[in-house]
Amino acid sequence: MADDITGHTFGRLTAVRSVPRTNGNWLFKCACGADKETRRRNVTAGMVRSCGCLHRERARSGLNPLRHGHARNGKVTRLHNIWRGMLKRVDATKGPSFDKYAARGIGVTPLWRHFEEFRDWSLANGYADNLSIDRIHNDEDYGPSNCRWVGWKVQARNRRSSRYITAHGATRTMVEWAELSGIKAETISARLSLGWTPDDAVSKPKRG
Repeated sequence: MADDITGHTFGRLTAVRSVPRTNGNWLFKCACGADKETRRRNVTAGMVRSCGCLHRERARSGLNPLRHGHARNGKVTRLHNIWRGMLKRVDATKGPSFDKYAARGIGVTPLWRHFEEFRDWSLANGYADNLSIDRIHNDEDYGPSNCRWVGWKVQARNRRSSRYITAHGATRTMVEWAELSGIKAETISARLSLGWTPDDAVSKPKRG
């Protein structure tokens, strides 16, 4: 069955069985040995990664920012700044951010309105100081199932301004076609402007 996740592991949780007479609850076994009953979708979406031991370990290790200001040594953490910037973008009521986010219906999943939830997901899903948060699908909200931590090259490729081209039965950004074909993105763009078909624009070798 497609909905059967028995034996699958998500973070530190391994699915044991569904819980009868509940609305989507499953019993999970945590890597630390504890049992946890929670909603299936919360685990598969990455919103719950452990029985709670991960949060406790990070608190003991000092990875969690201080409650007041989420700062260490008087400085606000980079992760907290990223979280505040994310909320500021989607909550803007005017200006460029409004046009790019709120005006297009893009927001933040309610869970991530709480910094602790955003922080725990980030630390469990590859956050590093040289990475930026990126939405996988640019027309969807910020949330665990639609975000990842990536380098600047991946993020630039995924910008809404990236031009998508369908050629030879596949849809890719112009940058991706350029990398695959060895033809400069500027050349592909110029060819399309001249009326070339997408198939020819991304595959015909340059003269000479």
